[in-house]
Amino acid sequence: MGPLEDEVISTPVTVTTVNGQSFVSGLFWQPLSKPRAYMQEAREIGKREKMDIVAIRHGSIIQAGFVSKNAGVTKGMYSLAAALAGALGESWLGVFALGAERYALVGVKDGAILPGCDIVGDQVEIQEKLQVFSAFFTDENDKFFSPPEFGLSSNELYLDKVLVASSLKKEYRLKQLTFGLTSKEWGIVGVLGVVALVGAVGFFQWKAAEEKRIREERIRIAEEQRLELERLNEKAQQEQSLQALEHPWAKMAEIDGFWRVCFAQVIKLPLAFDGWVFQSARCSFDKVDVTYSRTGNATVGDFIIGAAPRFPGAEPAFFEEGQAAAVHVPLDMGVGGDEGLEQLNPLLNRFSSHFQRLGLKPAINEKATEEQRQVMPGEDPNDPNAPKKPVPFWRTFTFSYESPRAPNETLSGLAGPGLRLTEISVNLNFESAQLTWKVDGEIYAQK
Repeated sequence: MGPLEDEVISTPVTVTTVNGQSFVSGLFWQPLSKPRAYMQEAREIGKREKMDIVAIRHGSIIQAGFVSKNAGVTKGMYSLAAALAGALGESWLGVFALGAERYALVGVKDGAILPGCDIVGDQVEIQEKLQVFSAFFTDENDKFFSPPEFGLSSNELYLDKVLVASSLKKEYRLKQLTFGLTSKEWGIVGVLGVVALVGAVGFFQWKAAEEKRIREERIRIAEEQRLELERLNEKAQQEQSLQALEHPWAKMAEIDGFWRVCFAQVIKLPLAFDGWVFQSARCSFDKVDVTYSRTGNATVGDFIIGAAPRFPGAEPAFFEEGQAAAVHVPLDMGVGGDEGLEQLNPLLNRFSSHFQRLGLKPAINEKATEEQRQVMPGEDPNDPNAPKKPVPFWRTFTFSYESPRAPNETLSGLAGPGLRLTEISVNLNFESAQLTWKVDGEIYAQK
């Protein structure tokens, strides 16, 4: 059976006819946190976002997909993403041919539709979005569906075979939200759709070559990187000298090693489970601290049980009166070693140029530098005749920046002597489906 040749209505929100039924793509998906009053919450969001039609999904979390009837949508139509999510399972990424060189892209992870991953476009547009959202799907149980021209999977599904009448449930239909909006409040759906999509694009941006690789290739590369980091760490330990122990950069992770290990761990984190949703992650040299927020009637016990297989050996901690939880996942990074430092001006010029090309402006501040000399046994550090601490031959600067772009995009190509990272953190704004990354590091250069 070939791709569908049914009618496709090309608007910011797309309506596709399959087997005589109308399916809507491009919904503005949001999580709902009030399981006993989710329709009330949906009305509040709909009024705020000026959207009057909704689809409700009960998965690992309750979700609502919003749209305006001014986009050519009416109640009774089906949500394409909701119908496919009900038919295809908990975690999958799929591209579906619609005919007329148009395709639908839908992604479901841990039972939740990914915000912004409910779209229709041509092959180029879908390929670009596919590269972004494929970074979510690294688990061995994740499934992939696509036509052969996308190179994602050899398993192609056809909507007229999946969306048969017997598989369509009432809950997949769009409902009318009833609230008193004025006629002026029914517009700007296209802008909201773009905002939702742009927010979702902030999720886990990969380089184009890495994004195109299928899941098995990404796993193979991640393993090679891990082994390479182990070899670098062993080499650095062999080449360290006693003097190197007095140089802070010799004991810190270099930039590429830090972000690769951190990023590989962060993209494995579940977005939601058992009523708890991802809030933030923070990578330091030896661990990543992950926090989740409670939704609905989820309990502390639910988190403990759900976290056990996902974070083996981790002991959850709870705060904010049980509304938030944290787990610690160990990290294993190599160290940069005691390389020679560059002159300050060329190093700062190269550093600034790198971020200027990205449209970023890190905050850079100099901090006091003091070389630490180890006090020998029996030596009085207060003895005026004791050996003096050597005058440092380097200067130290801290740098920090925030960006919706992932660190593999903003930090790739920056690594060099004297450049180190101290922390990478990421926070998720669920309302906008926007990730914000914060990177902190230090610069060491010759005086």
